[in-house]
Amino acid sequence: MAGRSSLRAMRPLVLALLPLALSVVSDAAAADPTLRITTDTVEYCAARRSFALWRAGTPMLTIYGVHRSRASRTIWLAYEIGLPFRQVPVIQAYRLADPDAPGAPLHTRSPEFLRINPNGHVPSIEDDGLVLHESLAINLYLAKQYGGALGPADLAEDGRMTMWSLWAATEAEPHALQVLYHRAGKPPAERDPAVAQAAVEALRAPFAVLDRALTGAGGFLVGGRFTVADLNVAEVVRYALPAPELFEAAPSVRAWLAACHQRPAFRRMMEERDREPA
Repeated sequence: MAGRSSLRAMRPLVLALLPLALSVVSDAAAADPTLRITTDTVEYCAARRSFALWRAGTPMLTIYGVHRSRASRTIWLAYEIGLPFRQVPVIQAYRLADPDAPGAPLHTRSPEFLRINPNGHVPSIEDDGLVLHESLAINLYLAKQYGGALGPADLAEDGRMTMWSLWAATEAEPHALQVLYHRAGKPPAERDPAVAQAAVEALRAPFAVLDRALTGAGGFLVGGRFTVADLNVAEVVRYALPAPELFEAAPSVRAWLAACHQRPAFRRMMEERDREPA
């Protein structure tokens, strides 16, 4: 029998072939009704993805962070992939009235978590001994390690996925957060309409760039398909939803974000987020 190291080496091939295998099974069932293959069989095979991961020597991924944080990005991606994970619900310390109070929940300044991420932010992950921080970098790693078509097919796609993720972090996120805070997130008495409007104006040019890219690429950012680039950028652009005027001026962005938000994995993540205390 192959040793653990051999199984681990086979992991990328196992994960890459799973979608093809499921497609072949489904096509065979459709072409020959005498075959004893049903939709339930296909769903069962998909559910056994976690078994394939175990056979390939992969311990369960651990995601540190609550849904109401940037950990939502990684949880969404894990659901897209079908990647089993264990969630450690680390809450942001600033959301607690007294983080040092006895019995306070595990938070970003807890000594136990600071041993995982000394920066004191979520999300972080542990994957087979590898510890990573920064949500967009985490997602790029997971997509390349486990994501199949969600990840890059070649180095050029890898570069474009990284480019769009960094674009989201630098060109869009700082302003989109101000829109969110000052039009929806903060209590009304703490909102500053001038700050929100300045952020909207700052986002007009990036939204135009994104709109042209989506229009020219058939509705996706890389490779003509939904990838981790779309997920990473969509999770940033989502913060700007309280500014509908931005989306009215960028119809391709509006349609693309709506399609991203209709994906079952996103909806599952958001349903769980909505059940989490605000």
